Amino acid sequence: MNTSAVLHNSTKQAIQQALFTLLKEKDFAKISVAEIAKQAYINRGTFYLHYKDKDMLFQAVKSNVLKDLEHFVLHTKIEFSLDSPKRYELLQYIVKLFAYVAERVDIFKVLLLNGSSITFSNELGGLIKQWFVYGQWPHPLMLLRKDIPEHYLATMAATSLVSCLVEWLSTEHRETPEKMANFYVEMAACNSH
Repeated sequence: MNTSAVLHNSTKQAIQQALFTLLKEKDFAKISVAEIAKQAYINRGTFYLHYKDKDMLFQAVKSNVLKDLEHFVLHTKIEFSLDSPKRYELLQYIVKLFAYVAERVDIFKVLLLNGSSITFSNELGGLIKQWFVYGQWPHPLMLLRKDIPEHYLATMAATSLVSCLVEWLSTEHRETPEKMANFYVEMAACNSH
């Protein structure tokens, strides 16, 4: 990679980090491009070389988080065998999800608990829904009834998981990722009977 490409990437990272820092303090709607540029130690012109506007920047931040999450969760070894129940496989994936969020709790608190969180919550739910629909994650609800279209079942499974994540992040004394995964899988198993 040449020097200008490295500088380009480091400037983009600085701008994204600046937005993240500002989001800890105030709602996205109240943040200006000038504030982002000042926080990133660049001028507004440099900001516009990388992003059309602050909405494009925010979308890039959210996309990067979701891409990293997907890579971490889907590309890690999950132990299962034909003898293991699908619940055990789901449990391992959910532990990975909660562990990932726990390691990046500040980012997820900003993206899921602030005033602009509804769009990220929907995007995260959409990603998890795809994992259920395409069989990348097993879920007891997906086997519930053949007369209910799977996209509805996957939406319910994903929405409940995102809601659990939000509640977990809002709790001062959080349970471990393993305990939260167990809670979720138990609740999912109850809903599938």
